[in-house]
Amino acid sequence: MTTNSHGRVACPADLAIVIADLGAGGAQRVATNLAAGLASRGWSVSLITLASDVPDHFTLPPAVHRIGLDLAQRASGVLAALAANIGRVVALRRAIRVSAAPVVLSLVGTTNVLSVLACSGLGIRLVISERNDPSRQSLGRAWDWLRRRLYRRADTVTANSAAAIAALATYVPNSKLVQVPNPLIVPDMDPEPGRPLRSHRILCVGRLSHQKAQDILLPAFARALPSAPDWRLAMVGTGDREAGLRALASKLGIGAQIDWIGVTPDIWHEYRNSDVLALPSRHEGMPNVVLEAMAFGVPVIVSDAAGGALDYVVDGTSGLIVRNSDVDSLTSAMVCMMTAPALRSRLGSAGRERVRSLLPDTAFGTWERVLGLTQLDLL
Repeated sequence: MTTNSHGRVACPADLAIVIADLGAGGAQRVATNLAAGLASRGWSVSLITLASDVPDHFTLPPAVHRIGLDLAQRASGVLAALAANIGRVVALRRAIRVSAAPVVLSLVGTTNVLSVLACSGLGIRLVISERNDPSRQSLGRAWDWLRRRLYRRADTVTANSAAAIAALATYVPNSKLVQVPNPLIVPDMDPEPGRPLRSHRILCVGRLSHQKAQDILLPAFARALPSAPDWRLAMVGTGDREAGLRALASKLGIGAQIDWIGVTPDIWHEYRNSDVLALPSRHEGMPNVVLEAMAFGVPVIVSDAAGGALDYVVDGTSGLIVRNSDVDSLTSAMVCMMTAPALRSRLGSAGRERVRSLLPDTAFGTWERVLGLTQLDLL
C-alpha cells in the first residue's frame, strides 16, 4: 500500500472516498471534484484507490489524504481472480479502518461491490454511487449477480440519472435510492454567456469504444462535411477501438479533417476552442463532458440514449438530441449546427443556463446531506 504520508492518518477522516483509480475518466473526475470540494468546505477527506497513486491523471489538493493500494493488476483464471478480489477486499477494509472515517463513499460498479464486502461489520455508513445505467451496462455475469445481491446492503445508493434510479429500484429498496447530481467545477464560470467560438470544430470527448459510438460519428461527419467543408473533428480520448476508428476515417476520406488528441491534461482548452460537442453514445450514466461543454456555452449533440444528460438537454432548446446509432439523424443535427451560427449561439447560451444548478455550492450541499456529513457537524 502506498500513501502520501507515513503510518496512520494524523487525525480521523470525516469521509473516505473509494474508487478503482484516478485515471482519465468521468467517475474519476467526479471523485476528485468531490474530494477537493468537500475538503475546501472543512471536511477531512481520504481518497482510496485500488490502483497505485502513480500515475494519477487528476491532481488532489494537499488537504486530501491519498491512499493507493496497488491492487489493480488483472488475474488470469477464475481461481486467481477470486483470490485477487478477496485480497482487494481485505486490503480495502484495512485502508478504511486506517482512515477512521465514519462515512465511506464508493464509486463505480465493481468497486461498489468490493466496498460493500469490505465495510461489512465495521459499523460505518456506506454510500455507493452507480455511475452508469445498470440496465444498459453489464459488469459481467458474476459481477451483475453480486451487484443485485449486495447493493441493497449499503445505507444509501445514489445515481446521477432518473433512468439509472429506475433500474436500481428493481433490486434496491426505494427508501435507499437517491438521485444526486454531478458537481460541476469548471474555470471561468462568469455570469456572461460564452464568447462566440470561431474554430469551426466539433469536439468528441470519451473513450474510443463501442459505447461512445465514434463509429457512428465518423460517417455522420463525412456526410456533413460537404455542407461545411472547412470544419474539423477533434477526438479526445484513447481506447481499444482507436486503430479501427483511424482506419474507418481513412476509408471515409476524412483523415485530414480529424485531430486525434488522445488524453489531455487541459480539457478546458478543448472546450474553449470548439463550436460543438457531439456525444452519440449508445448508453451513458451522466456524462460529465456534456455538462462541462454546456457550462462553457458550447452547444451539444447527444443521442437519445445519453442517460442523465437528457435531464439537461432539451431538444431544440438547450441542445440537439439524435436517435441512437442512427447516422442519418446525427448527420442532420451536425449540418444544422455547422451551418447555423445563430442556432449554435442560442443553444449554447440556453445550455449554459440549464446547468447552473450543478455549481459547487448547490451540488456539494446536496452531497453533504446524502453522505450524512451535516449530522457529523452536529456531534
